[in-house]
Amino acid sequence: MEKDQPHPWLDLLKANWLQPGQNQLNPPTGSVIPCRTRSLTPPESSQKIIPDGDYLWFPQGLNRTPKLPAQIIPSAQAPIASAKVAETITFGSPIQISRRFEEDTDLGDAIHAIFAAEFTHPNHPKRATTAERILKEFGCDQSVWLEDVLRAVDVFREDVEKRFKPKQTLVEVPFSFRNPAGQLVQGFIDLLLETAQGWVVIDYKSFQGQKSDWEAKALSYSGQLDCYRQALAAINMKPESLWVYFALGGGLVRIDVSTTVTPTRIIGTT
Repeated sequence: MEKDQPHPWLDLLKANWLQPGQNQLNPPTGSVIPCRTRSLTPPESSQKIIPDGDYLWFPQGLNRTPKLPAQIIPSAQAPIASAKVAETITFGSPIQISRRFEEDTDLGDAIHAIFAAEFTHPNHPKRATTAERILKEFGCDQSVWLEDVLRAVDVFREDVEKRFKPKQTLVEVPFSFRNPAGQLVQGFIDLLLETAQGWVVIDYKSFQGQKSDWEAKALSYSGQLDCYRQALAAINMKPESLWVYFALGGGLVRIDVSTTVTPTRIIGTT
């Protein structure tokens, strides 16, 4: 570092006593610090070093993977390829509709509300007026008969009580958990029954198709049902069976999302 050359970076210190090329430093404290100067001469040539191939100083680059969504919506999950239909039960009380809906969201929400009211307050004296009000609020009162809906509710509730003998019946059960990938899974289980064998999950669907299409349609909800299964398993609640209830057609379809599948059985009731 030459004494007479400008050194703007060194001038930033605003220390005039600190300059290169001096034999001693005289700081403001009054002390004297001897300095030794020397010049550095670069070599005429340098040896080229070839790195050892057995040592990797930098890891090899990894391919970027798609970013997982932070939250999982059960109803938006894809079907599980290994899922199977394990059992189908038909009732004798379908709900007739006077017109088909392009989207059955409103009808489905109305059915959810009516069934929830019935299972929380069975045979309530105001259930007919309550169901009628719900249908009107969702704009479905001109599309389905109130008598059909109430009859379907009765048949379904009686069959559920007879078939599963629930010790406890819960409706619209909220859940929230994180899967092994750290994603938040949350939603609601339409109907949750505590039985002697374990917990039974029933999901309501307002599918307007034919009975012959039930199995394929129920399998399309297997990813959603598996989210419910995981939610129960996350809090050590044994999931005994998973069902899809087609309220309009009057049928229950049991879906097995495990690798071991029981033979399919078709059960009809009148």
